[in-house]
Amino acid sequence: MQKAPCVWCSTIVDVKDSFDQWDDLAACCNGCKSADMLFRLHFSDVEMNRRLHYLALTQGEDYD
Repeated sequence: MQKAPCVWCSTIVDVKDSFDQWDDLAACCNGCKSADMLFRLHFSDVEMNRRLHYLALTQGEDYD
């Protein structure tokens, strides 16, 4: 088995031999997996650009 760092807390975990460091993510527990998923959801480049685009269109004002 190979070893790889957890994507969130960097704990070294065992991974399958088919693990690809460029395509796969290793997580030591469900909490780390969930934390990484939420971070990618809310702070991805796509999400940040979407927020900036919205602010530019509305000039920073929210309308109800």
